[in-house]
Amino acid sequence: MLAECMGRFKLEVNPSLDRCGEIIHEALSNKAVLIIVGNCIIDYNGRASSKIGFGERILIVKSDSSVIIHRPRGIKPVNWQPSGSIIKCEYGRNILKISSYFKGEVLNVAFKNIVLISFMKLEDEAEFSMYATEEDMKKAIFMNPNIIERGFIPITDEKHVSSGFIDIYGKDSKGNTVVIEVKKDMALKDDVIQLYRYVEGMRKNNPSIRGIIVSPSISSSAKHLLVKTNLEHVKLTPKICSKIIHEAERGKLTLDNLNINDR
Repeated sequence: MLAECMGRFKLEVNPSLDRCGEIIHEALSNKAVLIIVGNCIIDYNGRASSKIGFGERILIVKSDSSVIIHRPRGIKPVNWQPSGSIIKCEYGRNILKISSYFKGEVLNVAFKNIVLISFMKLEDEAEFSMYATEEDMKKAIFMNPNIIERGFIPITDEKHVSSGFIDIYGKDSKGNTVVIEVKKDMALKDDVIQLYRYVEGMRKNNPSIRGIIVSPSISSSAKHLLVKTNLEHVKLTPKICSKIIHEAERGKLTLDNLNINDR
């Protein structure tokens, strides 16, 4: 079975391995997204090594040469290679082998049977935006306290005091106590009043305590009240917090790749 549409996609069901080789070459030459469903064995050598026997799986080669292999269950790929990989295809002895090479890592996928092969030219230039909740913003601050200021050390969250619960309690680089109130939207006058209650109740025994409201922006009335109450504001957006969490979970977060001006 063959399906085509104006050169944008091609799909064949139960093709021969010879034919699959031709389609793969065409897909890679056109930097199209390639999808193969079939019975394959997987062998990986690189930072570690792994091998999986024959089974029916889905292989996807994207237009940037990244590779993902999925089993019939679960959301995580069983193997993958990053963008910029070198893809090669070989055929012989009734086996079609697709190999992906990336900086000393080699992923070999050998198919003995392919039930479906397809490629398509996809267009997607939209920007991905994922915005954090206030809980996520607090998490990001604990992951990278320097987004508040250099040397800030968060100690605990949801600290109970007589007037309520402090979002984040910590110390600055000089050892002063810092109380932080986090807002994912514009900070308003009521938010400053809430922070003031926390801080004022603790200033009697700790006059050097600092109160900081953290939010993407602040209203003019709230900013005026901050000055009157000797409190502070740090600009931090849910967007940059999402980036911090995402990069930290991938193990790639450093101060160098975090633009503090984007806070």
